[in-house]
Amino acid sequence: MIALAQKYLPYVASLLALCIASAALYSVSHLPQEKANTELRLVQEILVTLDEHERLLNDLQADKFVEKNKGILESYLIKIRRDGVPAHSDMKRKVDALDHNLTALSTLLELYEPNARTPAFKSEAKNFRSYALAWSDRWGAMFDYFMGGGEYSTSQFSFPSKLIAAVKAERAAI
Repeated sequence: MIALAQKYLPYVASLLALCIASAALYSVSHLPQEKANTELRLVQEILVTLDEHERLLNDLQADKFVEKNKGILESYLIKIRRDGVPAHSDMKRKVDALDHNLTALSTLLELYEPNARTPAFKSEAKNFRSYALAWSDRWGAMFDYFMGGGEYSTSQFSFPSKLIAAVKAERAAI
């Protein structure tokens, strides 16, 4: 039995080495394509999340949610003071969803950014993260304003309008 194992050991070792080398070669030859596929899926997820952001914003800018000449957060504060918090639970859920969407987008952009191929993507991702942080800070302070009797400032900050084009350009560059 030992003699038989010694006879075939070089063949088994060679076959094992060949399998390992083949697996390594396959992995190395397919790594760039797999990396590109992963990056493409991530950019697609960013675009899907941006679409969801736009849908949520459009919903919240409907007449039933916004007060005349006021932004979303300012309108919510006016409404809950006038009618009470329970009367506007639907709006609160939508604003919470928008806040979660901003967090998800920030995370996706930050995850992808080290692989970015275009300078516009990096720049717009940075602008978006600043926007998302400011927006989330204001939403987080909502009940402090409500309880303290304060008002939001009238200054608005706007969504980085070039982000969608930058993400689409990034997708094309992959």
